[in-house]
Amino acid sequence: MKSGIRILALDDSRINRMERTNLIVGVVGRKGMVEGVLSFRVGINGDDATDGIINSVRSSRFIDQIRLIAINGTTFAGMNVIDIGKIRSSLGVPVIGITRKKPHPSLLRKSIGAADITGKKEKAAIIGRIAKQAALDRFRGFYVQRIGIEATQVERYIESSTALLRLAHMIASGVTGSESRGRVPQSEDWFGRVIRLIDTYSDEAITTMSNMIPIKAISPMSGGEGELKRAEFLEGILKTWGLRPRRHDYTDSTGTVRPNIVSVFGDSDRTIWFVAHMDTVSEGDRSLWRTEPFIATVKGDRIYGRGAEDNGQGVVTAIYALRALKESGAKPKYNFGLMLVADEEVGSRFGMQKLMKEGIIKQGDLAVVPDYGIEDGSQIEIGEKGMLWLKVTVTGMQAHASEPEKGRNAFRYSAAFVGEVDDLLHRKYAAVDSLFNPSRSTFEMTKHEKNVDSINIIPGTDIFYIDCRVLPQYKLDDIVSDVKSVAASQKFFEVKITIDTFNREDPAPITNADSEIVRLLKDSIKELRNIDAGTVGIGGGTCAAFTRKAGIPTAVWSTHTDCAHQPNESIRIGEIMGDAKVFARLVL
Repeated sequence: MKSGIRILALDDSRINRMERTNLIVGVVGRKGMVEGVLSFRVGINGDDATDGIINSVRSSRFIDQIRLIAINGTTFAGMNVIDIGKIRSSLGVPVIGITRKKPHPSLLRKSIGAADITGKKEKAAIIGRIAKQAALDRFRGFYVQRIGIEATQVERYIESSTALLRLAHMIASGVTGSESRGRVPQSEDWFGRVIRLIDTYSDEAITTMSNMIPIKAISPMSGGEGELKRAEFLEGILKTWGLRPRRHDYTDSTGTVRPNIVSVFGDSDRTIWFVAHMDTVSEGDRSLWRTEPFIATVKGDRIYGRGAEDNGQGVVTAIYALRALKESGAKPKYNFGLMLVADEEVGSRFGMQKLMKEGIIKQGDLAVVPDYGIEDGSQIEIGEKGMLWLKVTVTGMQAHASEPEKGRNAFRYSAAFVGEVDDLLHRKYAAVDSLFNPSRSTFEMTKHEKNVDSINIIPGTDIFYIDCRVLPQYKLDDIVSDVKSVAASQKFFEVKITIDTFNREDPAPITNADSEIVRLLKDSIKELRNIDAGTVGIGGGTCAAFTRKAGIPTAVWSTHTDCAHQPNESIRIGEIMGDAKVFARLVL
């Protein structure tokens, strides 16, 4: 349909119990202009609303001009049920029913059944028929039942439709001598402003990402200097936008300051927190990179650099969503809470763990962690496996490689130990849970520390690490116990094997797939991308573990190409702004 189509928006007035009928008003308009007004009456709790609409349109001078009919709700005049399917077939015009609350046909049928009215069976039949015929979508905070029109077209006309519905309601209320009480959904022009603002930020967001990537933020535990310089950079940006970020700094065992940034916009009683981490991992094998890891490289629609995806995209997305809300003048339903945290890559001891103890996030709040996603944004993470990092130290006896009998080769015993442990863990903890991807527990031997400098020396000490991602049904204590039992077995009596827990995160409760935050996120993704998102569990640990353990419903979501910790890590530029729109929509 063309942009300048005529829309007929219909609504009723408030019911006057002294009368048997109720006034219905229809406003015809296009391109911001009102071209005509229709009116007729229907019986209170009657069965003539549908025919009333059809007859009014047929007898009007707009019969050949109306291209869309928008109706407020599913009933007029109490329980006078509107059959939008019949209207569509009779007039040949697409019909949409717009409501703020999600329609629940079963509840409406139950209310009709309990009411003292006639025609209950017929009314219930219409409701059931419409539930099957009409598609249900959500656009800009409204639920829309549609017949004869595609979702993309509804999104195009939703703002005009709600504005005309508001006018129809005001006229109907004024004519009947009552005041409009705002029952019709208001046109949310400010959401359009938020979206338009986000679109204007694209170049600035690229610059922010490009300036941030060279500021290394590697943990001191991994040989880096921490996140302080990056935090100061981001804090400065927030202040230039008129925000008032608060710093929460903690000092780790190396004496390094580990900074965290908190900022809140809105005056609601509840907050949706957006938690992204500032720290990154190292570049790994430099020879595998096609660009400089810590210089942002823009190629086509991508930005390359270490930390671009993990978690630079989440950081930049969140701060630009926050900026748009502030500059738009919006009054969000939920506060937008920003948390940029430290130390996520090695356990969050000086990030989320500290912040949660301060009680910044309160019961009743919700959280989104933009630290997992797939390429089309159709997966919402609601659960994570337990995470256990074990440090294994094998102590033997150093000797000359030509005289192995004089020593005990710690490396050889490490290799044998790896085989024993790998077989035991995969055999004993073999359960499958289809929520998770991958669906099984994983046990991987990863980092191996340097042992000797010369080829002709038998190492007396060998140190390596095991990364365990364990399904929630298993206890991490059992994993540790089993690994230690192998170390203590007779097979390894000639060496000493020590097992230390380098990092541990017991699995947090899984977020309910029907929880408020998941529903809000699904609705936002559906509205902005027309995608029905599903739920999934993952093996990677995120900051969501700490909010979930505190009883905060948390969803982990973003749009990623899944290249975190890999050489040539990158993001698509459009993902930054696209995710920012989803985040802004969540709080409105």
